[in-house]
Formats: sequence, C-alpha cells, structure tokens
Amino acid sequence: MCIRDRRRVHGDYPVAVTSEERKLLLRKALMLRPKLKVVGGTTKTNPYKAQYDMIVAERRAELEYYKNSILWSPRYTPKQFKYLFFYPAIMVFLLMLYIRYVAVPKRMMELKNKYGYVFPELEAKGWLKGWMDDDDDEIYTDWTLKDVEAWEKDKLDTNREQREKISRVRSKNIHAQLEGKFAELYKLRKENGL
Repeated sequence: MCIRDRRRVHGDYPVAVTSEERKLLLRKALMLRPKLKVVGGTTKTNPYKAQYDMIVAERRAELEYYKNSILWSPRYTPKQFKYLFFYPAIMVFLLMLYIRYVAVPKRMMELKNKYGYVFPELEAKGWLKGWMDDDDDEIYTDWTLKDVEAWEKDKLDTNREQREKISRVRSKNIHAQLEGKFAELYKLRKENGL
C-alpha cells in the first residue's frame, strides 16, 4: 500500500477496516491535507485505492456541477453561503432587533429617570411603548398586596417573638449570674466579719 503523505507513515492507516470506515478516514485525511495521494497497486494490494478513486471522482463531479451552476461556483458553495453569509446575517438581524426593542428603550428610560431627558420624537414614534407607565396602574391586584402585607406582618410578629424570647433568656441568665455573685459576696463578707 502506498499513500503519499509527508506527515504520516503508511503503516498508520489501518488496513483491516470496512470500506465505509476507509472512506471516512480518507475524507478526514483529505480535508486536513488536500495534497494527500494514494498511488500504486490495485484494490487487492492497496485497500485504500478504490475509496480514494471514488472520493476523487465525487469531487470532480461536484466541481463540474459548481462550474456549470449559475448561482454557485467552485469557490463559493452552498456550505460556504450557509456558514459565511446566512447564519451571520441572522445573528446581525437578531442583534439589530435586540438593540431596537430592548437596549435603546432601556437606555432611554435610564436617561429619563436618572437625568430627566425627554425624547419627544422617539416617544411619539412609540419607542418607549411598553416601557413607560403613564397611567401609574398598579401591577399587583389588591388581594396580592394584602397577602404580601399579611406575610410581612407575620414575619415581623415572628421576629418580635423571637427577639422577646431571646431577651427573656438573656435576662434570666444575667439574673442567675448576679444572684450567684451576690451570694459569694455575702459569704465573703460574713467570713470577714463585715
């Protein structure tokens, strides 16, 4: 088997694989190193020869197709169109939509709230539509506000109860310590006769 490749010794290509696996190996090798050539031998002596010839024939047919095509060329294929134009164009379009409908109105509201700037032309065009509440409508319903108030009240009550419990325990501990110290002081004074 003779495979001309400066970077690989011909023994590195496995021989005991199926023809599909050989084809995949050759496609990867040809993609990485386009000047790779499989020369010499027959299909019996060089198992990669048949797959290499098929790949070369497919490439020539593809090249002829792109040469005769009105829209595509050998240098500008549908794959290149998809990855170099179509997907980047979609990303730019989405970025422009984000800037138009999110970033600019957000910045306008920030400038309006922070520095008091007014944008009458843009507001007339509707750029701040949905960002500004002129009616000052409440976002939450009455029952939601009542639930939040009740929850805050319960939280304050539980905090107050916990603080009272802690203060009672501390006062008992301090009272017990003071009683013990007064009892010791009383004993010392009694022993010294004072």
